[in-house]
Amino acid sequence: MINMSTSQQQVPGNVFRNLDTTQLFRSTLSNLQKRLIAFNISEPCLEDNIVLWSGLSNGEMWAMQMIDASGKLPSGLLGGNVNWIGSYDECVNTTVVLTGEQKTNRNNTDPYGTQYCQVNLPIPPTLLGNFADNPQAAQMMAGGMVGVCIPSSCSVDDAAGLLAAAISMIPNGGDSLASQMVSPKARSLTVCQGDPPEMDAKAKAAISVCAVFVVLFIMGTVYDVILIFRDKKFREQISKDNQEKKEIDNARPSTSLSTPEQVILSFSIYTNVSKLLNTKQGSGSLTAINGIRFFSMTWVVIGHTYPTFMQEIGSYFVKLMTRFTFQTILNATVSTDSFFVLSGLLVGYLSFREMKKLSGIRSWCVFYIYYYFHRFWRLTPVYMLLMLIYISLWPYVGDGPVWTRLSPEPDQCRNSWWKGMLYINNFFPREQCMGWVWYLANDMQMYWFSPLIITPLFFSSVIGGIVACLCLVGTSVAAGVVSYKLNISAQPVIGAGNVQDWFDYYYVKPYCRIGPYIVGIITGYILYRTNCQYKMKTYLNLLGWAGATILCLSVLYGTNDIFQGHPFTMEVSALYNALHRTVWGIGLCWLIFACATGNGGPINTFLSWSAWVPLARLTYCTYMVHLIVIQYVASTRRSVRYWTDIDAVYNFLGALVLSLMAAFVLSVSFEAPMVGLEKTLIIPHLKHKKRK
Repeated sequence: MINMSTSQQQVPGNVFRNLDTTQLFRSTLSNLQKRLIAFNISEPCLEDNIVLWSGLSNGEMWAMQMIDASGKLPSGLLGGNVNWIGSYDECVNTTVVLTGEQKTNRNNTDPYGTQYCQVNLPIPPTLLGNFADNPQAAQMMAGGMVGVCIPSSCSVDDAAGLLAAAISMIPNGGDSLASQMVSPKARSLTVCQGDPPEMDAKAKAAISVCAVFVVLFIMGTVYDVILIFRDKKFREQISKDNQEKKEIDNARPSTSLSTPEQVILSFSIYTNVSKLLNTKQGSGSLTAINGIRFFSMTWVVIGHTYPTFMQEIGSYFVKLMTRFTFQTILNATVSTDSFFVLSGLLVGYLSFREMKKLSGIRSWCVFYIYYYFHRFWRLTPVYMLLMLIYISLWPYVGDGPVWTRLSPEPDQCRNSWWKGMLYINNFFPREQCMGWVWYLANDMQMYWFSPLIITPLFFSSVIGGIVACLCLVGTSVAAGVVSYKLNISAQPVIGAGNVQDWFDYYYVKPYCRIGPYIVGIITGYILYRTNCQYKMKTYLNLLGWAGATILCLSVLYGTNDIFQGHPFTMEVSALYNALHRTVWGIGLCWLIFACATGNGGPINTFLSWSAWVPLARLTYCTYMVHLIVIQYVASTRRSVRYWTDIDAVYNFLGALVLSLMAAFVLSVSFEAPMVGLEKTLIIPHLKHKKRK
């Protein structure tokens, strides 16, 4: 309860009495009470609300706080300001103090608690005139949310009924709107913030797992530091014996350590941080890829920042969509195609180099065994640990007016986690626990499929080229047919089709997305055959850059007419959806090829800057945590604010920096140790089998 003096507490009451509103107030409450009964408000909830109204008529501070904490009709409704969340903290911190008369009128004499609920409020289309030309945005804004502070004895259905009963008293349309509010669909969108949950067994298990790793980090780091000081003293002693210092540098090679020692050292934070921040790259590295990876990741982050805060940006987003320059954000989905290109290129390039060393059936079998194991081990441990922490600990790490509404669905995660572990979750898109990991499933499935292209391409450029081209034609036809049959627009944010269908049947399906991956494999093969050395004439180089630029810009800005009121036909949309991702991959592959072969000029110099190396190493972990960071910020906000360009930049940079910081911790504490364990326990045995 807010600490105020007695005289201050009596001010509201004096105001009510001086205005002589008692008779009007009682008449209104009598009418409201009848309507509450009609909306099937439960008896305990009705009793406690009568006590609330009694306290309000008496000017009691706790009652005033509950009303003050509830959402009010704001300005900017026509511009999309349809979320009136009120004051969450004022509501949950209100202490109810009952008088003797109030206790008598209530079956339970104990003071009741307060709870914050958000009730779905259907917005009449006439109030969304600014969204008339954008049905998707109008649909998004049509479901407003009103925060209400009500007694804790009320259920979710009671919360919807209370607000509906109040709105039904509005003449000329109130009854119609109230009936929509208590419909099954509207009730399903109403949520109440209950008391903080008790920590369950899953949360305790997650904490225990984290504690085990913390112990391993400490052991590994301490042992690493001990070895470093021991070796330092060893070098100093040898130096005193007039030995050349360069002869005893790196006196602790990994081969001198036992396997248990190497396992412990895999968890050394000191070593893992040193490896992560090391900017040296080996010979034959495709250095420009580092810059591409980092900037593609920043593009993914900014592309997810806007949709997460969609309920806040309202009319600002409508204005943005008409900007020509904003097409880079609306088409940010091709940023994931950039990663498909990089993945296919590296898989192809590195596999071809490794295949060149193979001889005999045994070595080929070992190669393919490690080929599949390595990818699974590379992605899965971080994925599973993050899922464990996300599912188990999320309910305990925050609160706020929209916390429950934006929290992950426990039952959905509990029932579908195994689909993620098998990397088939993209075929069950409405059952995904961590929605953004559809990318991992696609990448893994493309990786499984890629030997069917890589192997024939290694032995015969003609046969392999035919297989790759047939696959490109197949994925283009599949994407075009799906788009045409489901009437999917070239821009799902606006226009024909259903956004959910676009995501479920087109966006997350590998047979619609593998085009850039195949283009990457082909580029990797070309780099392998040319040994990254191809000097072309200046005019050909310029022509290649011009062509790649035109291809990429046509993908990014080719849909601008849709946002200017000139929608594509169904056929044109299907053609765009069939080809634009592959076209983007071709343009990006030219950039990589030109930079890798010494034809990139200043662009290669910039993308190959050594500062991008550590940031590029963080891209996987950044992708895994960035939406958790963005979602946490959005879920714990206490108020809705109007966005401007400065707000957008501020939110994007904050999300990017926080995501990189979280990725740094995840990488050095878990990703790097798993890589170390693979090198210590798996690779030596595979090399031994190859030699046999």
